[in-house]
Amino acid sequence: MRIMIGVTEIGGNIPVVAGALRQLGHQVTTVVRQKNSWWPIEYDVDFSGRDMTIEDVLDIGYLVGTHDVFIFQWARTSLLPNHADYPFIKKAGKKIISCFVGSDVRDTGAYKQWYVDGRRFLEKLPFPEDPVVNPLFSMRMAELHSEIILSQPNQSVLGVRPYHHFFLPMELSLYRQHIPAREVPVVVHAPSKSWLKGTDVIMAALETLKQQGVRYELRFLEGLPNDVVIKELINADVLIDELYFPLHGKLSLEGLACGCAVVNGDREDYEPFPAERPFWYVNPDNIVERLRQLLTDRDLRIRLALEGGPYMKMHHDHVRVMQRVMDKLEQGENCRCDHYPTFFTGGYRLPDGEAIPAELVGATTQLVRRWGLPEGVNLAETVARGLLSPDILKNEQAIPRWSRTQSGGHIFDKTSPVELDLQPEHLREARQI
Repeated sequence: MRIMIGVTEIGGNIPVVAGALRQLGHQVTTVVRQKNSWWPIEYDVDFSGRDMTIEDVLDIGYLVGTHDVFIFQWARTSLLPNHADYPFIKKAGKKIISCFVGSDVRDTGAYKQWYVDGRRFLEKLPFPEDPVVNPLFSMRMAELHSEIILSQPNQSVLGVRPYHHFFLPMELSLYRQHIPAREVPVVVHAPSKSWLKGTDVIMAALETLKQQGVRYELRFLEGLPNDVVIKELINADVLIDELYFPLHGKLSLEGLACGCAVVNGDREDYEPFPAERPFWYVNPDNIVERLRQLLTDRDLRIRLALEGGPYMKMHHDHVRVMQRVMDKLEQGENCRCDHYPTFFTGGYRLPDGEAIPAELVGATTQLVRRWGLPEGVNLAETVARGLLSPDILKNEQAIPRWSRTQSGGHIFDKTSPVELDLQPEHLREARQI
């Protein structure tokens, strides 16, 4: 197939995905509108750093006409502003794969409601307060127009449509697993944003352990290029990543690929899929004792490091990841999903004084009619919270339901597709709220 991947660079992911798809025999075009200065990459088509011109529109039309599948990572951008290209791509009979990667669809207020155990820690952090309409608009446009969606529960707190797990694709040949097995471990902490990673708590815990006689060598890395960080990880015994997210990011995976015992806030009770992830869990309450155990137990560090390599090959090899995505695309909408979201319809409450625009409420209602709801959700109560249109109550029995304990396998008995009346231009005013 002819596949386009773009259009915002996140962690150098676009060329990794493109390389995997090419190995699988597909023709791939890389397109960028927003570059990342940490990743100096050449793309096949570059729209960055300039206003949209008529020539750009013509080029976009050519891309739509000559490609079969469009993979968009970072849900807030696509080829045209306000996702105006989505309906054209669909009308042309092409397919969209939407990949959510974090704050493109994660709302801070909703995340704090969902992550109950971490809320008292999160309240102390200076998260930017974005109106819920901004991530919600991006998510709903993707949910309405995509063939498949790739995400994770901590990102899709606002989601209503079942989706597939986003396994970050990584070119593992670029990493070298080395397990030094030192008695006195070398510890790396390399925060991209210190406040977000919990660096103050981590450093205070390490200082406490040092004063108590626990031996280690610390490598604190900040503002360094990725290749320098990788070299340090290859030489390290332990990577301490972050405290506040119940699933890991790319740095934790790089630590596994390089042979580190990796410390983070990863929690299977909030993020159950995939199971048995080889990380060492800490939070601000237990970090001193948990780090003491890891830093003083050489065998524990080695065991965790040894588990990292097989885990990475199973779940994050870039070719394997993209083969899984393409298999899901071929199976179509009725294939088994990894995640069936429950929080938005079952428990989310809008902040005081904030309302969702009618167009977005209508979009959510369309999606629920098409894809269903978790068992046990009180539809009238969800309407009363301002999340669904009242007219959905007229035919409540026709809405499919899925089990809260079922993490996939529910096949929907859908009739013909719902005609979508939501267009990007109808939401432009709402998106500015």
